[in-house]
Amino acid sequence: MRNCILKQRWRPDGNLVNCPSISEEERSQLQAKFEEQEVYKCLKLCAIDKAPGPDSYTMGFFIKCWEILKHDIMVAFHNFYKQEMFEKSFNATYIALIPKKKGAKELKDFRPISLIGSF
Repeated sequence: MRNCILKQRWRPDGNLVNCPSISEEERSQLQAKFEEQEVYKCLKLCAIDKAPGPDSYTMGFFIKCWEILKHDIMVAFHNFYKQEMFEKSFNATYIALIPKKKGAKELKDFRPISLIGSF
């Protein structure tokens, strides 16, 4: 504890002159509207068989049903672009306790995992 209190801490000085920056081209790419092909391409890069999100759907569902869902998904992306914010629920994370052994009763008998939504 003594070391934590007495240890000198580093703090940024606020001088952003030497701060890494991006090029104008990179900046314009970050500010570009979302394109359907790009969203679908990124979606296909995700693991399809991972645990489902809070809505109970895996990424495989979104990929397989893209033709049906793409309009609604793109509306969500375009709303994010226009409003520069997204629904709070998109950032929801749930914690689940997985038993380490049969008959787990005490907290130490469980392993916590985080369930993070896909979108």
